[in-house]
Amino acid sequence: MATEHTFRTVLATLIIVFAWALAADTLAREADPEGPVWLWSEAAPKSASAAQAFSEGDLGRGIRLSKTALKKAESQHGRFIAHHNMCIAYSAQGHARQAERHCQQSRFLAASNFKVIGADQGERAADVLDRNLEMIGQNRFGQ
Repeated sequence: MATEHTFRTVLATLIIVFAWALAADTLAREADPEGPVWLWSEAAPKSASAAQAFSEGDLGRGIRLSKTALKKAESQHGRFIAHHNMCIAYSAQGHARQAERHCQQSRFLAASNFKVIGADQGERAADVLDRNLEMIGQNRFGQ
């Protein structure tokens, strides 16, 4: 019984590490320097999968994964990442009502001035959000 439990634990850990590594590699190789920065967290595999989907241009899949990540988020940082990514994705799709809700939540969560890994290491969450919204021409969303 202990062997099966150990096997499952190791397998789950490998899957999480693989998903994280794949997302990091994809973001590093395919990130559009003129496009938005999609955020993710090592602690939330769904956010890494969502960031990968967003970076591949699959906004619908990224949104679905971000919704799951939001439901499972245990920290302000995790909630910010999910709301941020959905804010940018819905804005890019032209879904103003959905975008506005997530942009407002992103701004609220970013107000505590925590830092995220974005285009620059340790950038303030609010600055990442503002830059991404400006990049897609929606810098007034969430205000």
